[in-house]
Amino acid sequence: MTLFEEENKELFAARNQAYRYLAIRDHFTSELLKKLLDKGHSSEICETLIDELKSENLINDYEAARKFAEIKLQTEGSHKVYMRIVNKGVSSDIARRAIEDVFVDEEEVCYNVLLKKYGSLAIEKDKLSDKDERKLVNFLKNRGFNSSAIYKSISKVKRG
Repeated sequence: MTLFEEENKELFAARNQAYRYLAIRDHFTSELLKKLLDKGHSSEICETLIDELKSENLINDYEAARKFAEIKLQTEGSHKVYMRIVNKGVSSDIARRAIEDVFVDEEEVCYNVLLKKYGSLAIEKDKLSDKDERKLVNFLKNRGFNSSAIYKSISKVKRG
């Protein structure tokens, strides 16, 4: 077998692997590259394949980030979703734009998340202790909600 045939065979195998990954869900460029490298494909073949997939618009970091944000912004704050996207190797500009394009009322999402958590705490509305309130604030901060949304949601729950 010639070197050219071997390279084509490896490119074919890498392409099939990439198609299998992309058939399941959209992937970020860095994420797909890492998966292909982990499967033992050479970096040269992977880079070539990634370029081909980008030119065919099968990989698009903005679209993947937008879809990711659409799902995650239902239960998490925009800051946490932004950090998760950036940690996946996407530029901060693309992450920011994707989150801005997926309009979500963060206060409403925060309130709904709080209601779900609040119900599991089984606290009477008029007897929310400082300790319980701190727990709720920390829970919501860990979900990436901003302070304004958190305190508005807590005061809304207190009012009933």
